[in-house]
Amino acid sequence: MKDQLEKSQSACKRSKQNLEAAEDEASNLKTQRRRLQRDLEETTEQKEAIERELQMLRAKLNRGVRGTRMGSAGVSRPSTRTGGEGTPEDPQSAADVDTSNAGDGASNTNNSSNKNSTNSP
Repeated sequence: MKDQLEKSQSACKRSKQNLEAAEDEASNLKTQRRRLQRDLEETTEQKEAIERELQMLRAKLNRGVRGTRMGSAGVSRPSTRTGGEGTPEDPQSAADVDTSNAGDGASNTNNSSNKNSTNSP
C-alpha cells in the first residue's frame, strides 16, 4: 500500500513537471507568435509606405516625362540643340550625325576591315 502511494505521488509529481514544462513552452510560443505578428505588421506598414512613395514617384516621373515630351501646344517636339557651328553638342549625337552622313562607302569599309581582323590568325 505504501509503495503504491509513493508510486502515485511520484507519477503525480512527474505529471505536474510535464504540465509546467508544456505551459512554459506554450507561453514561449505565444510570446514568439506575438513578436512575429508585430514584426509582420511593421513590415507590412513599411511595404505600404514604400508602395505609396513608389506610386508618388512614378506619378511625378510621368508628369515630368509628359511635360518634357509635349510642347505648349501639346505637340511632341524633338530636341534641336546644336553647338556653335550647327553641330550637335553631344559627342554621341555628333557620332550619329557623322555615321548617317558618311554614306555606304565608309560603313562598308569599316565592316570589311572588321571581317579581315577576325579572320586573321
